[in-house]
Amino acid sequence: MKILRWLAAPLAGLLLAALAACNGNAVVTLTSTPSTDTFLAYRVGLVSVQLRTSSGSSTVNALPAGTTVDLARLVNLSEVIGSSSGKTGTFKQAVVTLDYSSAQIIYDNGTPEGVQLTPMGASGQPLGRVTLTLLLDPSNELSIAAKSTTRLSLNFNLAASNVVNLSAKTVSVMPMMAASSQPIDDKTVRIRGPIGTVNTSTTSGAYSASIAPNSWYSTGITPFDFSTAEGGSLRVTPTTGTTYEINGTPVSGTTGLTQLAALSAGTMVEAFGTMTTSTSTSNSLFNNNVGTPTETCSDGTVPQTVNGVLSCTDGSTLESTSTTSGTETCSDGTVPQTVNGVLTCTDGSTLESTNTGTSTSTGTVTTVSFSATQVIAGSSLQGGGFDRVSGIVTGRSGNTFTVDDATLLTNAGTNTLVFGTTTVTVGPNTQITEFGETTTDSTGIAQISVGSLVYAFGTAGTTGATLDASAGRVRVGQTTASGLVVTAEGTNATTLSLNLAQLGGRSAAAFDFVGTGSTTANDATAAAYVVNTGTADLTNASVGEPVQVTGYPAPFGSASSTGDFLQQSAFLDYTTINAVLVLDWTGTSAPFASLTTSQIQLDAKNTGIGTRHTIQVGAQSFNIIGIGTDPTIIPSSSSSNTVFTIGHSVSGSYENFNTFSSFITQLQTELAGSVIATGITAFGQYTSSSYQFSASSITLFLNN
Repeated sequence: MKILRWLAAPLAGLLLAALAACNGNAVVTLTSTPSTDTFLAYRVGLVSVQLRTSSGSSTVNALPAGTTVDLARLVNLSEVIGSSSGKTGTFKQAVVTLDYSSAQIIYDNGTPEGVQLTPMGASGQPLGRVTLTLLLDPSNELSIAAKSTTRLSLNFNLAASNVVNLSAKTVSVMPMMAASSQPIDDKTVRIRGPIGTVNTSTTSGAYSASIAPNSWYSTGITPFDFSTAEGGSLRVTPTTGTTYEINGTPVSGTTGLTQLAALSAGTMVEAFGTMTTSTSTSNSLFNNNVGTPTETCSDGTVPQTVNGVLSCTDGSTLESTSTTSGTETCSDGTVPQTVNGVLTCTDGSTLESTNTGTSTSTGTVTTVSFSATQVIAGSSLQGGGFDRVSGIVTGRSGNTFTVDDATLLTNAGTNTLVFGTTTVTVGPNTQITEFGETTTDSTGIAQISVGSLVYAFGTAGTTGATLDASAGRVRVGQTTASGLVVTAEGTNATTLSLNLAQLGGRSAAAFDFVGTGSTTANDATAAAYVVNTGTADLTNASVGEPVQVTGYPAPFGSASSTGDFLQQSAFLDYTTINAVLVLDWTGTSAPFASLTTSQIQLDAKNTGIGTRHTIQVGAQSFNIIGIGTDPTIIPSSSSSNTVFTIGHSVSGSYENFNTFSSFITQLQTELAGSVIATGITAFGQYTSSSYQFSASSITLFLNN
C-alpha cells in the first residue's frame, strides 16, 4: 500500500522501528535555515549521507541512493531522508556529498518568474560535487545501540552558504551545514514513502493513552517527491482524530485507517507532524551474547515479526531473557571506555562481548516517535491518472490561475521544476479540498485566490506550462502574509492594514491582485493589504512593526475592507518572528568587539565588513553598519534545540556544538594567528531596543 501526504488534528504517534531486531537504527532528517536573500527554488543533488566513526572504519549509509532536494522548500519543514538499520556504535561525523552540476537556483527579484542563478565556487569556477564532513559535538555524539532508534538532524544554512551577485546572475556557494544528534529545531516533520502493512486493530496496550496502540501502518522512505530507492522503513501509529485525504476524499479517524488498509501495497503516503526522542530501560539483550535468548512480551504473549521487526502486537513491551552474560571487549583486544554514557572502543574498533555466566541483560532503549496530524494517500499525493502542479497562485482571471516556478509531478512520477508561468484551468466540476479538513470545501473554486498555496491535479501539457484541472481537483493549503503594520482597523482593532512584503514566501511585487475584491475598488493591494486577525493578540502589532500571519487569502472575488486575508493558525509579531543575522568580512582575525562564553559583541565599525551586514526580522531590516550600539549575540534561553557551527572553507569540515560555551571555547582556540573569519550568521529573535540577538543557531566561517 501507499500513503499520501499530510496529517492534521489530534496527535498521532509514529513509532519508528528498526528493520532488524538485533541492530540499531538511525533516523536522519534534513531541513534548511532561511537567508535574507529569498530563493524561490534551490534544487541540488543529494548524492550521499554517511555516518562514520572517528577512524572511518565503520560506516552507515543513511541515504540508499542519490536524489534531488529543493532546499528552498525545507525552510519551514524538516524531511525524513532515511532510516538506516545497521551497525551499533558511536558515530562522530556525518559525511554529506552535494552535487551542483545540474543545480536549479531561482532568486526572488520581485518578478513573477524570478532570476535563474549559476552556482560558482569560491574561486569563480563552475561548481560540481562538494563533500562536507560534519563533526558532531564531542560531548553529544550519535550513539546507535542495539534495539534502539536514534535521530541525526541535518540543517543546510542558505544564508551562510550563498552570496548572490544579481548583476552577473551568479551565486557564490560555500555550503554550510550543521549536524546534531539532538533536534535542531521544532519544525513540522514530513515522512513520505510507499505503504506496506496496515493494522486496524484498536486493542488497548502499553502505549500513551493518546495513541491507539495497535492501529498502525508501515511505510518506506522516499523523500522530496522524487522516485528513488527506499531509505529504510518506519511504523506510523495514528489516533482516532487523525485526518486523511485518500484518493481525493477527506476523512478522519478509524474510517481513514480502514480506507488506507484497502489501498494496494506500494501506494505512496505522506505524514506531517512532530518527531520526538525518548529513552527507557528494558530487559533486552544489548550484548552480542553466544547464549540463546528467549524473547517474550511483558504480558506473557509470544511476539511476532512485523516488517522484519520482532514486536508485541498487543502493545506490550518486548523483553528477552538470556542464559549467558557478557564481558565487553574491543575487536582488537583493547579495553572499551565509557564515552557519553556509551561503552565505546575509542580507537574505532568494534565492540564485542564474551560470555562468562548467566544473567538477564538490561539496557537503555532509545525510541524515535512521530506525533502526526494528517495523512494523505493514493492519488491525493501522486498518480492515479493525474499530473500534479504545486506552488503559490500569482494571479487569477475567471477559471484560470497562474503559478510561477511551479513543481510538476507527473502521473508517472517524474518531478520537474517549471521555470516561468504555468496556467491552470479549473471549472464547476473541479473538486476543492483543504489540508486538515474532513469534508470537501463548500466554497468551491472561489477558495483559490491570489496567494493561495495549491496542489492542482489534472492533465499537464507537454512542457508543463499548462494544467487542465477542470475535471480534476485542487487541494488548498495555508500560506503566510508578511509585512509592516500600516494601521490597526476595525472593532477592537481585529484587522490590520499591512504594507505587504511577501505572500507565500514570494515578493509581493510578483502578484496580480485584479479580481480578488467584491468590487474593483475592493481588490487587494500590497500597499494596504488588510488582514483579519480574528482573536490574535495584537499588543505588539504597532504601526511600523513587522507581523507574519498564517491563514488563507479571502475567497476570490470577495475581498473587502474587512479582509484580504484571514488569519487561521498563527500570528507572529517582532517578539516571536524568527530573525536572521548575516555579516560578512573581507577577512579579519579580530571580527568582534568582544568574545566570551556568555556573548558575542559585534563590531559595527569594523573596517573589514563585507557586502552583507543585515539583521532581518520578517519585513523589517536593520543595517549593522552605522547602528547606534554594537549588537550582541547571546545563546537562546528559551530554545531547547540549539546548534553552533564552525565551518572551515578549505578543509570542508564543520565542527558542531550543542552548547554556546563549548562553541566559543573552541572558536577562541582556532581564531588565532593567520586564521581569519569570513562570515557569521545567526537565527533566533532580535530585540532592537536592546540590540540583542538571542540565537538558537550560529554559523561562523574560517578561512582554513
